[in-house]
Amino acid sequence: GENGLEGRARYVLKAQRRPEDANTKRWTGSRNLKKPVETRNDNKYTPKKVAKLIEAHTDGLLKQLVEKWYKGYQCIEYEINKNPVTWWPEIYIKLKRIKNTS
Repeated sequence: GENGLEGRARYVLKAQRRPEDANTKRWTGSRNLKKPVETRNDNKYTPKKVAKLIEAHTDGLLKQLVEKWYKGYQCIEYEINKNPVTWWPEIYIKLKRIKNTS
């Protein structure tokens, strides 16, 4: 069988053999995937919980706190800002569902 460098060379040469197809897409994207659902819970957090999040952020422990609150999810990104008009904190948290390994 073709493997190693010889197989790779044949693959590259095969791609170069068809100049008329040079601008043709040679891949197909995934189909029928469920779109991720973005949810907001602007009213879910009490001032006390917001204060806990800000304190955890200051201590470098925000991801651990969020993952404790949301079992089965991984915190992959977060951002804390102050609203320029109201000066209230705005907290953006991006979670990813952890796949069940069993």
